Amino acid sequence: MLSCFVAIGAQKKLFKNTKEYLKYMKSRFDPLPVSRSSSNYRSLLRNFLILATLPIFLSFIFAGVVLAQERATVDKISAQIESLFPLLEGYIVSVEGDRVILDFKQGQAISKGDRLKLIRYGADIIHPVSKEKIGRKETDLGEVEVLEVRPDFTLARPIEPKAEVKVGDGVRLPFKQISLLVAPPQVDSKKKIDAQQLQVNLQQSLGQRARFKVPVFELGLWMLENDLDLKSLRTPENLARLQKEITVNFILAPEVKTIRGKTVLGYKLYSAQDGTVKKNARLLAQSLPVESERGKSRPTQNNSRRRQQQEDSPFELIVRQNFKFTIVDLDVGDVTGDGRKELILINENRVMIYRQQAGGKFKRVAQYKPKGDGLEFLSVDALDLNGNGRVEIFVTCKEREARLVSFVLEVKGKRFQTVWSGLNRYFRVIRSFDRPPIMLTQTPGFQDPFHGPIETVKFEGGKYRIGSALKIPEKYGVEFTLYGFNQGGFLNKKQHDTIILDNDFYLRVYSPDGRIVFKSEEYFGHDPRLNSLGVREDSSGLVIEGKPVSYKGRVGLIQRNKERFLALPKNHRMGGSLMGSMVVVNSNSLMVHSVEKDGIEKYFETKKQKGYQASFQVVDGPDAAKQVYIGSVEKAGRGSEGLSSLVLYNWKK
Repeated sequence: MLSCFVAIGAQKKLFKNTKEYLKYMKSRFDPLPVSRSSSNYRSLLRNFLILATLPIFLSFIFAGVVLAQERATVDKISAQIESLFPLLEGYIVSVEGDRVILDFKQGQAISKGDRLKLIRYGADIIHPVSKEKIGRKETDLGEVEVLEVRPDFTLARPIEPKAEVKVGDGVRLPFKQISLLVAPPQVDSKKKIDAQQLQVNLQQSLGQRARFKVPVFELGLWMLENDLDLKSLRTPENLARLQKEITVNFILAPEVKTIRGKTVLGYKLYSAQDGTVKKNARLLAQSLPVESERGKSRPTQNNSRRRQQQEDSPFELIVRQNFKFTIVDLDVGDVTGDGRKELILINENRVMIYRQQAGGKFKRVAQYKPKGDGLEFLSVDALDLNGNGRVEIFVTCKEREARLVSFVLEVKGKRFQTVWSGLNRYFRVIRSFDRPPIMLTQTPGFQDPFHGPIETVKFEGGKYRIGSALKIPEKYGVEFTLYGFNQGGFLNKKQHDTIILDNDFYLRVYSPDGRIVFKSEEYFGHDPRLNSLGVREDSSGLVIEGKPVSYKGRVGLIQRNKERFLALPKNHRMGGSLMGSMVVVNSNSLMVHSVEKDGIEKYFETKKQKGYQASFQVVDGPDAAKQVYIGSVEKAGRGSEGLSSLVLYNWKK
């Protein structure tokens, strides 16, 4: 493979353009009699290999051109902003008592009160091999403070009165990284600009310059959380609130507009201290990332076959959307009480509410982040338990490795309100066939992440209460946890069987009296995540961390008319049983089985998605149809370091 790319690079150097390369290839490829012992055979083979690499060669050229065009405009913006903060060096031209005169003029990036390093230059530093000058020796004499900037010079004074300042000594503005935040771009253009990718391009371009630091902070989410726009953000009180969250010097606000049929990328650079405009400029955009140009492919025979398979599939793809964070869990419910269901996503420490737009994409409309350090979200569930027409959001939250500090949210007006908090409990909703959904809870133990009975949660007398424990068959050596758990009339509609994913990720079904009535031959789940909550004691009595347990996804029991289905996550692993727990999950899918009187039968498997499956949910959609949400994690990371995707299917009638 390496030699293939080297050959492509060599061919690229030989020809001025693609047209010339194609002309050469046409002249080289002539029909020749094939003989393994002849030079004609070797020539034909060589020509074939060169032709085979041509599509790769062309794709590299065209992809490189597109990426270069997309980055050209944002790189110009980065260069313009960098020019506002030059690294200044000057000299002392006069010494008058405790005052010195510097060769800085008005208009340079220096002002009253600035402190400059005072330097005495020494002998030149010569490279021992090249004999070239690579610098000068420097002696640090302290600092001088700028007193006044005049049209032709600057007046300053040494901070250390005993410093022996001489004419010819140097002064330098100390190197300081400037912290910038890039606000979500405002797009008012006929083109479907990918605003999220444009924001990423700007962040990367600025971050690659040593002068700038672009901290990992989701400014758009913070503004949404505090109900702010760019205008209200620039008020002194709101800038002070922002500085409490993160120390930042400037805010870059990009905007895309169409002027006289041409796309223009403009920006304003605001001070994060007082909200004043430092720079306001517009550039004619050569190329910007466009949503509509992504994922297009030419109609081929394979595409036709793929469309035929999609027509035969019970699942119809509605949308696939990427997110630049790690999805931990998801659920769906009406959080506002207007009859429309919202998508609820959580990452490691945020609750995010999304609403589907007319084009199918999801737009974030609200988010909540609790105060506190070391918090980590484990799961989210939505259920209208208090009966007011709006679902409550049950968030299972861990505080470091010590304990659970779970809480319950409700959206009231435009704000989140915590209606139950500080709970040392796990939460999980189970939905089963024709039964109404039930909210379950379980406590962690001292030695294990899970301990005690699985109990119900009730809302009675205006308060949330812990209800009775579920009736679960007693099985020695089997620990039932509320994750990877459900109950329903699996084989006998008149009784409630217990359905679980066991520790080896096989499906087990227990009758009420504890008999195993079904065990799968293939594994499901196999989530690579671990829950390490809980501690244990070793043989010497020393308290150490408990043994982590694998996270288990939902077990979905679904009823469509008179048909019953079982939905399970499937993380496809590399390694197998010989490697035990040392496995790598490279893709995932959702397995749907039909539930019959004598067992289950495979009904449908969704297309594989990259990474592991974080969560799925099957809910009632419009027109009595079912909708299937699947969240996958391609790259796990904190904050904006992760990469996830959401796929939404319509389960056809």
